[in-house]
Amino acid sequence: MERVNATSQAQASYRVKKSMKRGCFITTAACEVMGKSDDCPELETLRHFRDVYMLADDDGKSMVQEYYEIAPAIIEKIKTDYPEGWKQIFESLFHRFITPAVQAIESGDNVKALQLYVCLYVVAKTAAWGA
Repeated sequence: MERVNATSQAQASYRVKKSMKRGCFITTAACEVMGKSDDCPELETLRHFRDVYMLADDDGKSMVQEYYEIAPAIIEKIKTDYPEGWKQIFESLFHRFITPAVQAIESGDNVKALQLYVCLYVVAKTAAWGA
C-alpha cells in the first residue's frame, strides 16, 4: 500500500511540475497587463513561494495542482466575457492580491501570502464563472 501511495504522490508531483511549464496563468497574465516581464520580481517571488512553501506539503500541492489545471481556462473565460474590460480585471487582481502577497512574502508572513493567493484564485474564478 505504501508503495502505491508513494507512486501516486510521485505522479501527482510530476503532473504539477509539468503543468507549471505550460500555458498562461493568472499571476503572469496580471503582470503582463502591468507591463512586467516574465522574470519580474513579483513573479520570481511568487514562484519561489510556490516552490518552497506551497509545494512543501500535500495541501499546498493540491492547491497548486488545481490552480494549474483551471487557471488557463479562467484567463480565457475572462478575456472572452469581458473583451473591453479584461485588462482592468487583471490590473485590479495585481493591485488587490499580487502586490500585497509579494509584500507579505518579503516580510515573512507566509500565512497571509497564502490567504491572498487563495483570494486571488477565488476572485478570478468568480469573475470567470460567477459565484
